[in-house]
Amino acid sequence: MKKIIKIPIIDCRIELITAATIELGLQLADLKPNGKSYSALVVPKSSHFATLLFEKDNITPGLIVHECKHILNIFFEGIGQDLDLQNDELECYFLQYIFEQVNKTLNVKN
Repeated sequence: MKKIIKIPIIDCRIELITAATIELGLQLADLKPNGKSYSALVVPKSSHFATLLFEKDNITPGLIVHECKHILNIFFEGIGQDLDLQNDELECYFLQYIFEQVNKTLNVKN
C-alpha cells in the first residue's frame, strides 16, 4: 500500500508505505536498501516531505507514534519551529494529528 498524507497549514506531505518487508517498501518508494533490518523506517526526502515505511505485519500504535515523532522533528526543522520543553503544546497537537492521520489510513487497533 502506498498513499500520500497531506499535512495542512505547514504544507508538508508523508508518503506512507506498507509492505511485507522494509526492503520491498524501499523499492516502492524508489529508494535503495541499506542492508539494515527494521520493522519501520522514516526517510526524509526534503524538509517538507518524508517517506514512512512499515512492515505490514509488525505495525502497532506505539510504533506508529514512535515514527511520527521522527516525522515531526523533520517537519519542525523544515519550517524553523524549535522544540520547546517549557511550551510543547504545538508539538503535542502536531504529533496527535500526524498519528491520527497515519492510524486512520492503517486502521491499527491495540
